[in-house]
Amino acid sequence: MPERLLYLVNHGAQEDCILLADRLSSEDFTALHHSPLAHAVETAQVLAQRLPGVPVHQDDLLDDDIPEHVDTHAAYSAFRETGGLKNAQAAEERYVGVPERDERLLIVTNTVLIAWFARSAIATPPWRWAGLKLRGCGLTILSCKENRPPAIVSFNDAEHLEPRSGE
Repeated sequence: MPERLLYLVNHGAQEDCILLADRLSSEDFTALHHSPLAHAVETAQVLAQRLPGVPVHQDDLLDDDIPEHVDTHAAYSAFRETGGLKNAQAAEERYVGVPERDERLLIVTNTVLIAWFARSAIATPPWRWAGLKLRGCGLTILSCKENRPPAIVSFNDAEHLEPRSGE
């Protein structure tokens, strides 16, 4: 049964990107897709330099320039009003699905879409994505297989990163 593994990366600082790339260097990625936003582009460039041979694609569906709010209901309202919800649903349809053959996709975006994808994997109400927070260059992995909902393999894994003060 073919499996699509989505390696979802929240953009981050260059030093953290290098640590993440070192961790991922043994993976055989089918492609690297990234948001057009500057931080995601920078992160994707660092990863691509350290993962030679992996095709790199910018995808406007991974654009997640959504205003942040403390209140989850306010965040969801802004998400709907700015077109973020339609964008996230289209991105989910494109990436969180069953492939014809095994593939590993490395996707660089921001908290909004990673949280949206994770929310779909655990089947929570649409507004719940706003409560999920992610570390820069944290790694979330989803497994997509036929006749199964997506499964979270790893969420916001930061094992490859240096501990922050206070952690």
